[in-house]
This record gives sequence, C-alpha cells and structure tokens, in this order.
Amino acid sequence: MANVKTNLNFHQTFSPDANAISMLLSVAEERTAYSKEEISDITGIPTGASSGKVEPFIKYAYFMGLIEDKYKNKKHLLSLTPLGKEVKYQDETLQEKATIYLCHSNLVLSTGATLWNFIFSSIIPRYGNNLRTTVFIDALKNHYKGIDVNLAPFNSSYNGMFRKLSIVKNTPNEIKFMNTMYKEPYLYIYAYIIMKEWENLHEGVQELTSIDLYNMNMDNKLCLSRSDFDKVLSILENKGMIKVERLLTPFVVLKLVSANDMIEKIYSTI
Repeated sequence: MANVKTNLNFHQTFSPDANAISMLLSVAEERTAYSKEEISDITGIPTGASSGKVEPFIKYAYFMGLIEDKYKNKKHLLSLTPLGKEVKYQDETLQEKATIYLCHSNLVLSTGATLWNFIFSSIIPRYGNNLRTTVFIDALKNHYKGIDVNLAPFNSSYNGMFRKLSIVKNTPNEIKFMNTMYKEPYLYIYAYIIMKEWENLHEGVQELTSIDLYNMNMDNKLCLSRSDFDKVLSILENKGMIKVERLLTPFVVLKLVSANDMIEKIYSTI
C-alpha cells in the first residue's frame, strides 16, 4: 500500500496510447534530459502547466517496463530498459498484438500500476471473472479507503490500446474479464512475465512450492485459465527453463532462467 497515493491515479484522466508511448521510446533512446514541455514539442503529445498527457504517458511506459525515468530539476531523463530496446527494435510503433499483450502483462504486475495490479491479482481471484459493477466498485472502495479511484482510464483502455486483446468488457451493470487462449508463439512472453514477477515477489529465491507459485496469481495476470497456465509450466519444464520436483508435496518448482534471459527470445517465435 506504500505506493498507492502516488501511483493509483497517475494517469490523471488519460488511458494509455500506443502511438504516444512509441514516441516516448524514441525520446528515451536519446538519453537526454527534457522538461515535459520540451518532450511535448518533440513528440506532439499535449501538455500544460499543471496537467497534460506527457507525464501520465511516461508513467504508463515505465509501468509497462519499457523505460526508466530519472526526474530532476523538472526534467525527465528517459532511457530504454533492455525490454524497451527489444520492443523498439522489433515493433517500434507498438502495433503487434503480442507487444500489446506484453505491455498489458507488465502493467498488471506488482511493479506495474497499482490499480491494474490490484484488479488482476486480487479482485479477479477473489470474485471471479464476472462481477456486478456495484461489487467491483465496492471492492475498490474497501481497499482504497479514503482515496477517490478514477476508473475511467482503466475502462477506456480496453476500447483503446488494449482493445485487440478482448479481455475486458463493460456493461452498465457488469464487468467481465475474459481469458485469452494459450498461444504457442507467446511462450517467451509467458516465461518473461512469470520470471519477472517471481523475481519481484521472491527476490533471490530460486525455488518455490506450488502453493507460493500459484499464490502469485500468474494465471490471472497473464489472462490465462488455470489449465492453460499449467500447460505453460509444463512447456517451460520441457524447455529447461524450470524444473518441477513432483515427488514432493506440495510440489516444488526450481527457477533455471532469469527474466532478462528471455528478452531477446520474446519475438523469436512470433
């Protein structure tokens, strides 16, 4: 909860935009410190004295794992992460569905955006994939006591940047979270996201019980059914990325690769 107040409504009123984030990757490649006004001039992303889209989009790109942002003297020194470099090289305009899925998967991790993480790691596991809107809003109010949660950018993102994924559908009375089907070409995306969250939540730990592994709620964060997530684990084991000790109860999973090991392979099967 420590980062809730600074992270929860970072988006102001804006949902993520692939074109804007793509332009920020080009700025980050320069590794030059710019004010938000200068970034606006370079990219055409509008900004103002007290609000605007530049800083929310910088934070989206950060929570998607694409850039680092060192803010000093009212200037942003943006730089590409190893993942950001790979995405810029392989899909500079962020148009491929696999890239959108990768960005979304990073956004819902524990290092991602607070609201997205809470919904996919807590609300869905507790209440299921189909919720009445009143239940959904009450769950948010109970968790973020005293904080006004702006849901509009979350909702509109699934008609915008994340529309291709078809994973959230809103009606006036209900919100539905829909799983994606397992996709063989996404294997290294699955591996990257699983290893990254493992490293986030269990830093320095190379061995987890199945209970600890499932408690990470990676199936929900990857928008997979539990059976498809188990299929991913089996394939990761066959590929030598994990080892499963099934004779133990609960069974134990050994981590044999890192998230960074997966980055250069992400697009190799897409």
